[in-house]
Amino acid sequence: MGLRSLGLRAAYVAARASGVLARHESAMRSVVTILTYHRVLGDGDARAYPLPALAMPRTAFAAQLDWLSKRAAVRTLSRALDELRGATPRSDRPTVCITFDDGYADNAEIAAPELEQRGMRATFFLASGFVGRAQLMWFDRIALAWSTPGAARARVLDAVRSLDAGARASESWSASRVLAVFKSLDPETRRRLVATVGTPGEPPATHRPMTPRQAAALAMSGHELGAHSVTHELLPQLDDARLQSELVLSKREVESWSGKPVGCFCYPNGDHDDRVVEAVRRAGFRYACTTRPGVSTTESDPLRLARRDVTSGRVGARGTGGGCSIVSFRAEISGLAERTRGGA
Repeated sequence: MGLRSLGLRAAYVAARASGVLARHESAMRSVVTILTYHRVLGDGDARAYPLPALAMPRTAFAAQLDWLSKRAAVRTLSRALDELRGATPRSDRPTVCITFDDGYADNAEIAAPELEQRGMRATFFLASGFVGRAQLMWFDRIALAWSTPGAARARVLDAVRSLDAGARASESWSASRVLAVFKSLDPETRRRLVATVGTPGEPPATHRPMTPRQAAALAMSGHELGAHSVTHELLPQLDDARLQSELVLSKREVESWSGKPVGCFCYPNGDHDDRVVEAVRRAGFRYACTTRPGVSTTESDPLRLARRDVTSGRVGARGTGGGCSIVSFRAEISGLAERTRGGA
């Protein structure tokens, strides 16, 4: 753990001792706190995953759920927001939603059993092309190639260096930094370069999507299914026709698995603008999540909902044991961590 992380944890411990952390947690009772996760992997797989901010070790996730089970009312997104708006009674505990983006198999095989063991249900935002047709995510293709020494990594480096934004790229770059270059491209250029990189052999089992049958089983078990587009393109970059297709088709496909209307959407990469938000509204979604940090109140735009991103690095779960710092987790979900980092 780096010196900055150690310093932040020390600050959170001091905040706990002084009562500051408890005051932040008390304020959670009047809002809805939506948490963002992507992957829950076995502890060893999480350490090896090329995009560490997206993978939570199972041991750490279980510890977080144990804490929430004693102190929060964990709700699906639609239920929590309906309660917030007075449609149904609220709990006297802080309301917390656990959301997962993308639709990986580990969501159904690892995360859901951990949730259900504690009587909790979550909201899963599914990229329907990934789940329905097992099309490897474009960003996973790049991250996998970048983490594969030799020709595959060289092809990624050549692709990045062919661009003005990546002229100074080097093998010391992280996978996240490489992906940032690809995200800045228009969709056609990105698709062309991803195609030139190819896929380095058979994708590992950790990159499998859940199946439509697993998605349907989640819905039958009381979890909520939401849409996350078809191909995980960055929606503001699309023309009107392609944008509508990504929204309408993903909604239709996820509804075919859930067996009920799908009212929740999540913007891929959090990217949205007024045109995209209006298209989401026209597609029939009631709620939509961004990646903007914060909480939801009665005044929040239901199609621009803020979330708190729970990453392994921020909760001290990148070590060899897979555990996490609960005081850091508490600081993250209560907003104390955001305020502390902003003042640092």
